[in-house]
This record gives sequence, structure tokens and C-alpha cells, in this order.
Amino acid sequence: MLKQARQLHLYLGVFFAPSIIFIALTGALQLFGLHEGHPGEAYQPPAWVQKLGSIHKNQTVSERRGPPPGFAGEQRRPPESE
Repeated sequence: MLKQARQLHLYLGVFFAPSIIFIALTGALQLFGLHEGHPGEAYQPPAWVQKLGSIHKNQTVSERRGPPPGFAGEQRRPPESE
């Protein structure tokens, strides 16, 4: 029974540990304000730090909001065959 519990703990750790470490690192970026720069300041964060901060804060990598381009309620028509 103890061997099975240790094996289960190992497998759960393999799957959950990377996500816990990732969330901890991106949370530290948020906590210390390393994910955003302000105009006129010397510190401007690298692009990868901004993206990791947006994953943690906004749950998205993309900076765009709204529907994709060309989606504005338009219906696509099938090409007319001649």
C-alpha cells in the first residue's frame, strides 16, 4: 500500500510541479512589478517577461481584445462556380 501511495505521489508531482513552478514565477513577476515598464523610467521589461506577466494576469498571451479580424458578423459566401 505504501509503495502505491509513493508511486501515485510521484506521478502527481510530475504533472503538477511544472505548473506550480510556472505560476509561482509569473506571480513573482507580478508581485515585484517586473512585467510592466512606465514611460520615462529606465527599466523597460523584455518582451518575454511581459508575455509571462500577461499569461498570469490576463490568462492570455495575445494583447488583442475582441473578435478576430474579418469576423464582424460577416457571413462567408461560398465561391461561385462558373
